[in-house]
Amino acid sequence: MKLCVTVSGKDQSGIIADVTSVFYRLKGNLQDATMSILCGEFAMIFIVALPSQKQLSVLESYLKRLEAKRKLSIDIRPLSPAKKKKIPHATQYEMPYYVSIFGEDRAGIVYHVSHLLASRGLNITDLNSKLIQMGKKKIYGLALEVDIPKSKDIKSVEKGLRQVAKRYRADLVFKPVEPLPL
Repeated sequence: MKLCVTVSGKDQSGIIADVTSVFYRLKGNLQDATMSILCGEFAMIFIVALPSQKQLSVLESYLKRLEAKRKLSIDIRPLSPAKKKKIPHATQYEMPYYVSIFGEDRAGIVYHVSHLLASRGLNITDLNSKLIQMGKKKIYGLALEVDIPKSKDIKSVEKGLRQVAKRYRADLVFKPVEPLPL
């Protein structure tokens, strides 16, 4: 049984260890996870597979106690099983690109970048942004990954991103994500 578990609350040491210990004790397989801390608030999403549906009530019980003890908000949602179909290697169809924009903080950067990508039918797979105080200036940094099918005109995507960066007087980095050596 595959589940999506979301955890949020005030950041404190040991949250990840506590949550993943529950998965481990139930012989769950942690398949995917992402975590961030924003202004002292912790947020994490786990995709975990339990060996059997019988363990769901045990997981809920453990996490309910952890939620109360740590003053967290924890949500568990079953995921529908993925339809199995044979697909060729993903790189034939899409290539992940890294996009970063850094410049003086101005409203609308995330909207204009995400709108541009969405208007071209592209999917953002990861997004992080930070406001950085540099002396009296506030610098805004946006970093994201986007999947770009090989059929798309990458130069057109880059041109659009450069126009957004220019509008915000920001620096742009746009490059393919380097694969990890296996």
